[in-house]
Amino acid sequence: MRALVAVLLHPTRTPPPPLAIDLRAVALAGAALFALAGVVCLVLALTGTTTWRPVEVCVVGVVLGLVGAEWSRRNLPATGHGHGGHGGHGAAADPEGHRPR
Repeated sequence: MRALVAVLLHPTRTPPPPLAIDLRAVALAGAALFALAGVVCLVLALTGTTTWRPVEVCVVGVVLGLVGAEWSRRNLPATGHGHGGHGGHGAAADPEGHRPR
């Protein structure tokens, strides 16, 4: 019984490897959702149903999503899914000075 408690309290199972996702696609999807919400909030603000604050929040969400997409394009390695890292711009050179393809 003591061994079972020890295994339950201190499992030795290794975690699975992280998923290979396209962070740029995730950031662009978030920006698109903020843009859609911004249109809805804009209509509501124009009709006087709400203040302009939600519109401002959605604009900031779109801008941050686009900044995140650009950051991921420049700084993260390519995952083989859609757009990512290297793309020919901002990719780091290897020790021999060759740029990745």
